[in-house]
Amino acid sequence: PGFDEPGFVAEYSAQTGKYPVEFQPVLDFLARHLDSAQPFEVLEIGPGPGWMSILFAKAYTAARVTGIDVSPAFVEIARENSRREGVADRVTFAVADAERLLAPQLPIAERVFGPEHPLTMRLVSNLGGAIRQQDRNEEARPYYERALALATKLYGPGNISTVVAESNLSLLLRD
Repeated sequence: PGFDEPGFVAEYSAQTGKYPVEFQPVLDFLARHLDSAQPFEVLEIGPGPGWMSILFAKAYTAARVTGIDVSPAFVEIARENSRREGVADRVTFAVADAERLLAPQLPIAERVFGPEHPLTMRLVSNLGGAIRQQDRNEEARPYYERALALATKLYGPGNISTVVAESNLSLLLRD
């Protein structure tokens, strides 16, 4: 899949880096619940190119952030992005099996944020990606279909999140 194709990873990183506004609701939610002066640790599952982790580290200088992703290519570009953005001393990215961590989180995200929330959409998409990385395409398909439906509903057809969801499903069906 595209997750390990350097061209796809670089383009996805560049495009999502242009849309940090999508991350603002998450940062706003956390701002209401965290004391920015107190040190704390954050784990982001499926950070892709790392922009959410990077923005979070910039907003919360006392935070240490760890992002895990199934894609070595995304982990490498996330590391590069964090170095370029000056937060590599507080943000770490590693390759790990996210499915084991993501699957139990989906019902929680649906209950806390709702089944049609952007965070739920990203979790659904990331879970599909984690499953697809293991060549379990038929199991991944419903997750990608749901992510595409949610992205289209939330953002419309031309948004990068919708385009990525559509591309993920297309690549899955191609394989």
